[in-house]
Amino acid sequence: MHLSKTSKYAIKLLTYMATQDAEMFKSKELCETLDIPYKYLSAIITNLSKAGIISSSKGRNGGITFTKDLSEVTLQDITDITESTDIHQCIMGFGKCKESDKCLLHDSWKAPKESVVNDFLSQTLQDIKNNAS
Repeated sequence: MHLSKTSKYAIKLLTYMATQDAEMFKSKELCETLDIPYKYLSAIITNLSKAGIISSSKGRNGGITFTKDLSEVTLQDITDITESTDIHQCIMGFGKCKESDKCLLHDSWKAPKESVVNDFLSQTLQDIKNNAS
């Protein structure tokens, strides 16, 4: 499985927010704490806001907060928003893993890969928060 930089940053952002005690987060503080470029973070926040996972408000008392309960947001939800291509890549690096054009490891890797991907993507932000405690 290969995640884009955008997905990695979005997961980093949301898991950080989920594991902190604060309810409201400032963009500037998040980009500094998480080492994500400000413009990149702003674009991610916009996409996550449009999807209804977080809300963002401007101004002195503004910031970013969750609009969905942590137990309702899976890593699959996040990657569905941030990935422009299928995240199921060939283990040998031959692009997308597919039945019609198998690499040498395809059959032996298929079941374990699907298990790992499904276990990873089915985690909720609440699961991650609970595991961090």
